[in-house]
Amino acid sequence: MARSAPKRNKQATISFRLTDDDLAAVREAAESAGLTPGQYARARTLGHAVYSKVDMVAINELRRQGGLLKHIAIERRLPPAAIEAAMQAVVDAINALARSEQ
Repeated sequence: MARSAPKRNKQATISFRLTDDDLAAVREAAESAGLTPGQYARARTLGHAVYSKVDMVAINELRRQGGLLKHIAIERRLPPAAIEAAMQAVVDAINALARSEQ
């Protein structure tokens, strides 16, 4: 999800025409990200990454699972190769979700 920037006085406006299908797609993407259509369009236009709420929940859960995995691995003194492989799988899953939203 786009992070909110410090409050700035936004007075300039821009408008453009969309087909009904394009407008529906923008609204759907904005809703998925928890943003208004204007916030979504601004973030995408300025090149900011926009993540869906569902993907952010999944990414945060994967991060949590990675932390738990590391804790269990250290506690049980698992072989470093096993720890590395498991942690890499978590990192790969997080990166895949992040890439799918950009």
